[in-house]
Amino acid sequence: MKKEKQLTRIQSLIENDRCSVKDDFTNLLIVDLIKTLKEYFDFNDIPKVSVERKGDRHLLDISLLVINAKKFSSIPK
Repeated sequence: MKKEKQLTRIQSLIENDRCSVKDDFTNLLIVDLIKTLKEYFDFNDIPKVSVERKGDRHLLDISLLVINAKKFSSIPK
């Protein structure tokens, strides 16, 4: 449920941005991604994020080199 809220928040941020994506938006997105991805992966770098406008939509590209995936028996809540 927490993951759905985080993804909904990211989607809302993108949908409400009708202008070009600003640096503060990207920084906020990276902070949220780090918090979420740390639950699933071990990594030392900051995710590289690119948001590009494609007509009335946005293309989100996330790149991150991970050390390994964390082991878990069920999705964290």
